[in-house]
Amino acid sequence: MTRRKKTALRSTDQLMRELVMLKNDPALVDEFYLHAIQGIADAQYGLGLIYAEGRGTEEDLVKSFAWLTLCSIGGDEDAKMLRQVVAERMSEQDVQASLAYADELKQTIADNKVILLK
Repeated sequence: MTRRKKTALRSTDQLMRELVMLKNDPALVDEFYLHAIQGIADAQYGLGLIYAEGRGTEEDLVKSFAWLTLCSIGGDEDAKMLRQVVAERMSEQDVQASLAYADELKQTIADNKVILLK
């Protein structure tokens, strides 16, 4: 992740509006991550899209598929559709690596929720 000057976090809604406007800003990746790692589905979908299209970062289908997998667990139909599109561009080995990464992310999100509750 790139280092940025500490500022107030924008809301997930604000980030999604910028993403819809096809912003190609590396700082958006960091901000989406901070929201996504808290378990916010819209931010997880946003990261899936960012990595699928390489907006503000290198295209990374493994990361895209992982974030879309987490978002899909909650029943997000758009995430399920985009996840399928991404999967069609991946090898079986990449899909398996992505599922393992999604498991790591789930644990990190669970750990973060425990920390926030303390």
